[in-house]
Amino acid sequence: MTRTLAILAVTLILAGCSKMSGTPRKSNEYVWLTRYDVKTLDPAAIQDWTTGKVLSYVYPSIGQLCEDMGQDKPTVYYLKVKDAKFGNGDPVTAEDIRFTLERCLLPENQSGLGNQFASEIIGSEDFTNGKSEHLQGVKLQPDGSVVIQLSHIDASFINKLKNTAFGVVNHKTVALRKPITDTNPGYGAGNWTFESVETGREWKLKQTKTGQILRFRFAGDSANRLNLFDTNQADYAMFAAHEAGVVGKHANLDKGGPTTLVYLQFNPKTKPELTKELRYQVGSIVHANTDFAKVLGGVVTPASNFLALSGTDPLPSSGITNPKIVSKAHFEITYAEIGMQNPSVEAVVTTLRSAGMDVQGRAMPSGAMLEKNAKGEIPILFTGWQPDFDGPLDTIPMLFHSKSSENHSGYNNPQVDLLIEEAQRGIDTTKNIQKAYALIEQDTPGVPLYIQRDLVLKRSEPPAP
Repeated sequence: MTRTLAILAVTLILAGCSKMSGTPRKSNEYVWLTRYDVKTLDPAAIQDWTTGKVLSYVYPSIGQLCEDMGQDKPTVYYLKVKDAKFGNGDPVTAEDIRFTLERCLLPENQSGLGNQFASEIIGSEDFTNGKSEHLQGVKLQPDGSVVIQLSHIDASFINKLKNTAFGVVNHKTVALRKPITDTNPGYGAGNWTFESVETGREWKLKQTKTGQILRFRFAGDSANRLNLFDTNQADYAMFAAHEAGVVGKHANLDKGGPTTLVYLQFNPKTKPELTKELRYQVGSIVHANTDFAKVLGGVVTPASNFLALSGTDPLPSSGITNPKIVSKAHFEITYAEIGMQNPSVEAVVTTLRSAGMDVQGRAMPSGAMLEKNAKGEIPILFTGWQPDFDGPLDTIPMLFHSKSSENHSGYNNPQVDLLIEEAQRGIDTTKNIQKAYALIEQDTPGVPLYIQRDLVLKRSEPPAP
């Protein structure tokens, strides 16, 4: 089971359908329509899902090319490099693993997620600042394995190594301090290579052994955010019908897509009293008026609190104690920039404005947003958690335990930590998680907005990377 924190540019109702090319599709070709263009050719610079999906075919991650050999300490990971080769025939080695991690830390490579994850490794700051030649916390062993030591406990780190931001690159052919800007097959160790690249139109990949073609076709707002793979004209028409609100008539669409918990994250360090009042009022207004959920695709359920994901009865709201403080304040909701308006953020902002609040949305490139959020410089963040877990026993510890690497709000409450730890040990699990959330709600780190399950096609998906 993996756990992925998705800093969401939640994309929503797509307007209409544009005509596709009438060129017949060959039997060995798959076409995926994407709403967003690929942003970079460098896995270290990945900051969005679409780019990560495309590059995952060319650059398998550290987690894919290494076998987890276990731990003898909570902060030390042992990895055995699998037998794999780059496109030019060079074998993948432990040095390539270290090189990949080091590239993620260098500002020249404009890394986003990779930088955030790799910064947990001991010596990351010294390496970034040029005080050391290599990462102190990455040791190459005589038997060809790799040892990675973190600066703190992070139970999810081994899963982070599976992220395409850690796509392994060839240290012999790729520059350490220069972004990848071409499609040299000797850079990556994937089973696919770039056949052609037309920025703003199509990214064409070819399977090196079978010759199979996979086309990632950029189609803008007319495209499909719902993972319509192997797309043809009939599928496209069905997608347009879904957007027109008649999805129930199409048996090929299923509710089995990923579940996302979307919420506003408040930084408790930013004007604490105002933040607390603001959280109360925003929570009350949003949950009293859930019309904003109508702009979303998929299957949407309003979420009164983080416990709602498992169907647990909602806890009572803490209520508004001094709404006048909030009514006089101007504040911004920061969200990931996706090159277009974000209907979900707009709907939340409109709802709050209608209640007399002075609020506006603020778009920011996802890499910069991650960096500022980690430093506690964003008062209110529109974000989300895309889980593959069942309930709050995972959600609450990952987002709010003071030592969790996913706690980007800086929230720290020793009493909450103790309740979480007891719940994880099986001591009154449900009761302790509920108590922890009651305290979290009082401390105002977040307002859950809705839970969404995306719709997907029941039929074919693209070939695996």
